[in-house]
Amino acid sequence: MNEQTRAVSLEKAMNLFWQNGYAATSMRDLQKSLDMRPGSVYSAFGGKDELYKESLENYSMMVMQNIQEGFLRAKTPYEGVLSSVKFIIFPYAKCPSQICFLIKSVTELEFCSPELAKVALEGLTEVRNELEKQIFEVFKEDAVTQEQCKEYAMLIQAQIIGLKALLSMGFSEEDVNKAADKMVKKVLFHND
Repeated sequence: MNEQTRAVSLEKAMNLFWQNGYAATSMRDLQKSLDMRPGSVYSAFGGKDELYKESLENYSMMVMQNIQEGFLRAKTPYEGVLSSVKFIIFPYAKCPSQICFLIKSVTELEFCSPELAKVALEGLTEVRNELEKQIFEVFKEDAVTQEQCKEYAMLIQAQIIGLKALLSMGFSEEDVNKAADKMVKKVLFHND
């Protein structure tokens, strides 16, 4: 299997796991989605756990790449943080689930597969650390400590999880988008 075909197959597996969760996705489902025979899936990716782990890592890498690139393209560091938050909330038009794949994985797997839950937690930590770096850039000229930036990143990540939950409850993207704008401003600048 060449690299491009493998990447496409991995994205299909990631989206299937993201939509259905680990337990509700069978190897047969994966074979059908990837259009591969059973032996080919095992040969290319290993078992279900290995494929799930690689899907989590792929998702984390995709999020990190997009938020870093969005931050660099932004006119100001504040706009960069806002761009990162918006990408995390709205990663792309047809998401398999409104709930973040990493959060969904942690909640599903924390007791039945702690090893996979740990991979998801590591992805969440990477994203939070990147937000912290970006927030530090916002306050580079001010007397804001790294510890404060860490706290802001934690608060923003918690709010992102809540805003994504609102999307899954049927709130409009427009309302969630407005709430994201207000949330970032309020967390970083402590105002309305």
